[in-house]
Amino acid sequence: MTVPDSDFAAFDREDAAAQLAGLLELLPDRAQVADLGAGRGRVSIPLADHGASVLAIDHSRAALDFNQWTKRTGVRGIHEDFLGEDPEWVRSGTLDLVCCLGNTLALIHEDSRLSHLFALADQATGPRGRLVFDDLAFWSHELRDPHDWPGGISQDGSQQLAWVPDAPFFAYRTGSEVDSTRPRPDSGERLLRLWSAAEMNDLAVPSGWAPAVHLETGLIMSFLKEN
Repeated sequence: MTVPDSDFAAFDREDAAAQLAGLLELLPDRAQVADLGAGRGRVSIPLADHGASVLAIDHSRAALDFNQWTKRTGVRGIHEDFLGEDPEWVRSGTLDLVCCLGNTLALIHEDSRLSHLFALADQATGPRGRLVFDDLAFWSHELRDPHDWPGGISQDGSQQLAWVPDAPFFAYRTGSEVDSTRPRPDSGERLLRLWSAAEMNDLAVPSGWAPAVHLETGLIMSFLKEN
């Protein structure tokens, strides 16, 4: 399946700037960071520009090669499935921060695979390691609320969540793709999963992570390792 260009860009520039500011507050000096699903460097590049050493992991060689962005100082590209067996990013030294941002989490559909991610991140990070996601899980009820998203369409009509009936999966549409006559995903549309905070906490705690903290101004869901 071809990855849409929208996966590589911030949907909202102000939100992206707020999230970057939140990430920078979490970085220790000379931080070692893994960016899972790094794409074309939306997160990796600014973190490296602020002094972090970043492992940029993606299954798309084309994304990692885009404008040779992984050749810049502070970035090392790793072409692999970050949920694969014995992945290189876990073996590459002790990390301070693991980022799983953008659509990356929503592309993980099974509980077992997200549980595996928590376990891998635990292996890869030091005693005060941190794993961060977008904070969408804290808003899962609002996104399914027919008052906020009547018929699955945002109030300004620019976005649509076409839900699979009685399941946490949806197809995401924007612009001319929005169609109130098609409230369910079409055959072949890419499905994303909307995780809840409770679901994620249940999978994180067995791997040694404290329940998530909502860093709301940074649009970040943050898991910190238990002492």
